[in-house]
This record gives sequence, C-alpha cells and structure tokens, in this order.
Amino acid sequence: MSIEVLLNDEIKKVVNIDSIEDLEFYEPILGGLSGSEVYRIKTKEGGDFVLKFVSVKSHAERELPMQTFAGDHDLAPKVIYKCHHQDLIVMPYVAPERLPDDLSRVDYLVDFLHKMHAVDISTAKNSGVVLENISPYDFLKEQLGAIKKSALLTDDILIKFDELIAAEKTAKPRKVTFSHNDINPGNVVFSENKVRAFDWTTAGLNDSFYDVASISYWFFRNKDVEKRLLEVYLGYEPSSDELKHFELMQKLAKAVPAAGLINQAVVGGVTKGDLPEEFPTLDEFLHGLGSGHIDLDSLGSIYTFGMALMQSF
Repeated sequence: MSIEVLLNDEIKKVVNIDSIEDLEFYEPILGGLSGSEVYRIKTKEGGDFVLKFVSVKSHAERELPMQTFAGDHDLAPKVIYKCHHQDLIVMPYVAPERLPDDLSRVDYLVDFLHKMHAVDISTAKNSGVVLENISPYDFLKEQLGAIKKSALLTDDILIKFDELIAAEKTAKPRKVTFSHNDINPGNVVFSENKVRAFDWTTAGLNDSFYDVASISYWFFRNKDVEKRLLEVYLGYEPSSDELKHFELMQKLAKAVPAAGLINQAVVGGVTKGDLPEEFPTLDEFLHGLGSGHIDLDSLGSIYTFGMALMQSF
C-alpha cells in the first residue's frame, strides 16, 4: 500500500499536515517477514513519526492493542494513533543508538526484561488486551504437522523437533509472565539508555526464561556471557536445575522461529534447487545478513535461516 493511501485524513491531523507535500521526507523501514509496511515520516515542522500498516488482519487484531499496552508500560514507543479499520498505528520515531559492546549491554537488556516481566497482567483486561498463554511446545506441534509433509527435512532435524516437544512432559517451567516472545535485534531499539521493543504480535503469557533465552543467542552467543545474563536476570547464581531449564528454553527459542521459517518456505513451494549444497552455521548466516550479503527475500534463504537455527544446537 502506498504512503499516499496510508496517510488518511485522520493521520494527517495527528501528524499535523495538510498533504504529503508537507513532509520533509518519508522512507520505508524494514518490516521483517510479517509483510507489514513501515514508514518513517518527518514533517517540515519537525514532527518525526513511524507509520505502520499491519497487512495480515489476524496479526493486526493482536498487535494494535498489544503495542498500545506495551507503550503504556514504557516497553515500546507510545502509540499516539491507531485505526482498527485500516490496521494502522502511528508512533513517535525513536532514533536508534548502538547498544554498548561491553557487559553493560547485559544490564540494559535485563532492565528491559525486568520491567516487562513485572507487568501486572491483571491490568491487561482494563486495557482491552487479551493475554493468551503462548506455548512454544504447541507452536512446534502445529508447525511440525505441515513441515513433515515436505521431503526436504532430514531425520536428524525432525528428531530434534520431536525431542523438544517431548521435553514438555519433564520440564520444570519458571514463573509465567507477560512476554514478548520474539526479541531480536530487528525488534528492539536502544535510545536514551533504555531498550524498547516493537512487533508485539506474538506477545502473551509465557515462561519467563523464554525471553532471556532469545536474548542470549541473538545478542551474545557466548556461553560465559549467557550465564552472566541469566545470573543478572535472577539476581543470584543459577542452580543446576535453572541452568538446565535455561538450556531447554534456548533450544526452544531457536526451534520456534526455525519451524516458522521452514514452514513458511515449505508452504511457499521451496525446492531442493533453491537451497545451498551446504547450510551455513548460524554465525555465518547472521554475519551475512548483517553485512547485506544475505537477504530474506527468497524462499531458499528463509529455509536456510531456519536450518541454520536448528543446526546451532
């Protein structure tokens, strides 16, 4: 959908313009794999905003109220306008800063986790938000049903999926909290010494260790730092049981997006000819993604991303 169409009369009032000619500039912002269209729009009067159109109706029904709820708790940029009819939201633009490369990165991310996991979930109802239980095990079961119809996946990967689903029977879950469930560098912004997140479509109630596990591999991928992350999050040295459960959540936090990516590619009709002869490691894939040598605009690269995640444990 073009920016001219997205800028309806109500949004023009919100950002204080009469027409698109009153913008200093507008530019698309990467919307990830969801299909959402995201624009930064800056007015000649100095207003700076993000306009997001959530193209998948079922996603919009969750994300619009969830993003508002998160913004009200200072976990996300505050929503200043939303339109359920057009599935649009407007937020102030937050200029991103680089997360520190030293161990203070752990502290900033843990501060965000503590704030999110401390949210009083009883307040959601008053905000018109339905916080569903988000089970990574159920998601894997659902995705695996479709994935197994493809002849591309090897037995060792299918066994990994099956073992994770079976692990639910013996797992000792942590406290269930309000969770984002899809924390990655593309979904967070660091500004003014704090972390805030976008894309709350998958948010809900989940094991608190799941978000910590997602952060561990997206932002660190170093065993010593990952253990420190968990220790800072807990406020004490984790027990052997807690470390074991954290390791399970790390595998789930990789397997869940992997299953979604692989299923997306399979449903889209990916073939063996679309895939590399040898799959890259997760570090190699993420490096290629960050450097621009790899993109996610083909079914082959989407499937390869899923395989890189699954082969990393």
